[in-house]
Amino acid sequence: MRLITLSDFQSTGWHVSTPNIQALVNGILTTQQDVFTKHGITKDIHIVHMMAQFSHECGEGSEMTESLNYKPSALLSQWSKHFTPAQAQANGRT
Repeated sequence: MRLITLSDFQSTGWHVSTPNIQALVNGILTTQQDVFTKHGITKDIHIVHMMAQFSHECGEGSEMTESLNYKPSALLSQWSKHFTPAQAQANGRT
C-alpha cells in the first residue's frame, strides 16, 4: 500500500502553506498508517478514492465542519447516537 505524501496534497490543490490546512495535512500524514490499518484500508485505489472524496467534500481542507442543514427528523435518523430529540430540534432545519 502506498501512503499519501505531502506532494500528493500539493498536486491535488490543497493549500498546504495555509496554517490550518498545513496542520490538518500534517495530522493526516502522521496518523494515516495507523488509521488505514485500523479501518482495513489496504488498497491504493481506496486511498485514491478517499483523497478525492476528502478534496471534494472539504474544499481541499479549507472546510472541515459538516453542514447540518437537515430536518430534525433526518438528524435523528442519520445520527441517532449523536443527537437527542431536543438537540435535533435545536440544531436542525425547521
